[in-house]
Amino acid sequence: MGTSAVAKSPPDGYTILIASTSISTNVSSGKKLPYDPAKDLAPIGQVGASPLLIVVSSESKATTLKELLSQARANPGTINYGSGGLGVISHLGVELLARGAGVQLVHVPYKGMAPAFTDMLGGSIQMLMPSPATATPHIAGGKVRALAVTSAQRSQFMPNVPTVAESGVPGFQVEFWWGLLGPSGMPQAVVKRLNEELNWALSQPDIRDLLARDGAVPKPGTPEDFRKLIAFELDRWNKLVKDANIKTD
Repeated sequence: MGTSAVAKSPPDGYTILIASTSISTNVSSGKKLPYDPAKDLAPIGQVGASPLLIVVSSESKATTLKELLSQARANPGTINYGSGGLGVISHLGVELLARGAGVQLVHVPYKGMAPAFTDMLGGSIQMLMPSPATATPHIAGGKVRALAVTSAQRSQFMPNVPTVAESGVPGFQVEFWWGLLGPSGMPQAVVKRLNEELNWALSQPDIRDLLARDGAVPKPGTPEDFRKLIAFELDRWNKLVKDANIKTD
């Protein structure tokens, strides 16, 4: 509703949207939306990004992602993973991993990550791809083991956790991101001013500290940088859903 309201607002720069990765996965999931993110919204700039994590219960026999993937190859269809719902990043991200690693995993969708964690700790499912903010309390409590981060480089907040690429899936990278957009048709001068103010805010220590609470880092850049990111994400998830024949409804 919020995204639709912004898309239909006057393009004067006084109504803006903070959006996340879901703006691209929603489209790829085949959901009927009252807006087209590529046509009806004007990118202002990216705010930040966070890797996701590959996690298992601390009771799991897999102590590394390589071991988990080896188990999946040896016993296709026996490893279940949970997600926060059909077509969300915690679903599509694991499907991208499975395709890149050449393994068959079984998807179990939940209404949010909390019940998914409950079932993983209970042994009903074997793995998840949550955000650091969601997983950290469980990791700190010793109930969950982080096998890998999904970013291209190791996270500065979890430097001892290897990347998926380091763990045997070259080139793999998935991040959860946030950014600002406005209605399509905003004057370039307005977009430029908003982008400059956003980048200034991202340079401030308190904003960096705020993002760090969620395991995220600031991502200052231009409107065009953000436009390219959205286009890349839309293309990637659309291609994945089509090529892998993923059911999202």
